[in-house]
Amino acid sequence: LLQAPRLHAHEIPALKLLPAKLQRQLSEEVFAPIICMHPLFYQLSRHDAKIHSAICDLAISEKAVPNGQEIFHASMACKHMYFVITGALTYSFINV
Repeated sequence: LLQAPRLHAHEIPALKLLPAKLQRQLSEEVFAPIICMHPLFYQLSRHDAKIHSAICDLAISEKAVPNGQEIFHASMACKHMYFVITGALTYSFINV
């Protein structure tokens, strides 16, 4: 079976026409199940729904990464947290 490519919100112009409150709710519906796999975000969702909702709406973006592309390396400062929706990450360490 061939799987259709995953659509990202920015690829659907009609979503920008929705009222802001509905856009926030949609972001939470899409991203909450993903980030709640992490214990910190799970606990946050249980104890502070407003902050959790704001994270889903303002702090998360989608990024498609082609197979084989490096997204970070050992000497790189950590600026992002990644949640893999489909596919897998491979970590490697080269000792020089």
